[in-house]
Parts: sequence; structure tokens; C-alpha cells
Amino acid sequence: MKIKIDPWSSEGVKDYKKIMQQFGLKSFDNIIDKLPIKHAYFKRKIIYGHKDFELILNAILNKKPFAMLTGLMPSGKFHLGHKVIADQILYFQELGAKCYIVSADIEAYLTRNISPKEGYENAIEEYLLNYIALGLKPKNTFFYFQSRGSKEYMALSKYISKRTTLNELKSIYGELTTQKIISVLTQTADILYPQIENGPIPTIVPVGIDQLPHINLARDITSRIKSEYNFILPSATFNKFLPGLNGGKMSSSKPESYIALTDPPENIRH
Repeated sequence: MKIKIDPWSSEGVKDYKKIMQQFGLKSFDNIIDKLPIKHAYFKRKIIYGHKDFELILNAILNKKPFAMLTGLMPSGKFHLGHKVIADQILYFQELGAKCYIVSADIEAYLTRNISPKEGYENAIEEYLLNYIALGLKPKNTFFYFQSRGSKEYMALSKYISKRTTLNELKSIYGELTTQKIISVLTQTADILYPQIENGPIPTIVPVGIDQLPHINLARDITSRIKSEYNFILPSATFNKFLPGLNGGKMSSSKPESYIALTDPPENIRH
């Protein structure tokens, strides 16, 4: 039976070997020993698969520029599940990546009914401050909101709509609403954002498997706009979900599922 992946409702996944086989992810077994800094997540297979990580490895070993892009959904508290991604941000920054962090405030408003004001406050107070507290260096880090991106970024999310069809999007994501279509096109522009700013540059996007549809679409779109933008195919790492307290995965939209980094000790004990 095939595993279904949905960026908006995927629950915890247990059979990661099947995930790798079904979705064509590569193992890190032949890469770990080549990394100058070996993060425990690779050794323990918390980061278990990748797409085109060789591009990033080559940039690291040859001290060439590369970027890291990650997004945050400003819909709730920063919890231990988010820390898995935060640790990877810090790791790639240590290896020399220029870090791009996007607050998906447009998607939060369209798909989760989070007001722009609430999304702004959550992004700053729950995420950005926690990233810095965990060790993110503001130098060589660029943080932006989807609703406040550059003109080129805003235009790209519109231009790429010409390079896909409604039937293709339905085959990738299933049933779609207008809001989800806008979110999908915006996410694709996010994944390519570092190359809008820097020109063609290897870009790593650390994600859970629920975000694979966005990664695949962005890679397909990149190939289709090669003559116009000359972007490099974005790379991705895939990490396991941290199990939620009530089964499934930790989700900021389900307070009963997670432990937040700002939870007081008495709440955690309970």
C-alpha cells in the first residue's frame, strides 16, 4: 500500500525505509564520512534521506557559496519538533551557508486563518527569538515574510504559474482550493528565493517528508524555467518527525501534541 503525502494534513510516518523506496530518496551512508562536521542527526538517521545533497557537499568541501532555505508556519508555539529543523539551520550555518528563513504568513492566513498581525507576532516572538537563543547568528542570515518579499520574489510566484497546470497540481496535491494553489506557488518561489537574490547557487532545504510535494514541484519548475532563470535544482534533506505526545507528529495546531520550548517545568511534568 502506497504512503500518501499531504503538506497540510500528514500524520507521523513510521516506515522510513518504505518512504525512501517509494519516493526515490537517497541514503547518506556514502556521504557522512565526507562531511567536515558530522552532525549526530546523520549518525542516528534522524536525517535519513536526501535529494541532490551532493551539490551541497561539493560546495562545502570546495568552500564555495551555498544557501539554506527553511520556512516556518507562524500558527502556534515553537516546540521540540521545530527544534529538529532549527538544529539543521545552525549546522548548515556553521558549514558556511547563507541562511534564508521565511515566515509563511500568507499560507498561514489562507489555510489556517491566522491573521497577519498574529502571524507576525508568532514569527518574531515564538520562532525568530528562539532561533537566536539556540545559536542562530544574525550575520549571514536573511529573514523575511511571504507578504513582504521583494518585487522579484512576488513576480516569480506569478510567472511560475505558466509552467504548471491545474491537473498537474491536482495529481501532486489531491483536491485543491484557490487558497492552496496560491500557497503552493508561493512556496515554490520561497524555495528558489536564495537564487533570486544571489543568482544560481546550490540551495539546501531541510524538511519533513510531508513537504516533499513542494520540493518536487520546485525542482520540476526549476527545470522548466532554465532558459529564463538558469537556477540550480534545489536540494533537500529529510528528517524524521518527532512523535507527538498523543501519537502522530508534533503539530503547532494541536497544543496537546507538543512540548513548547517556553513551557514551564510544571506543565512539562504533567
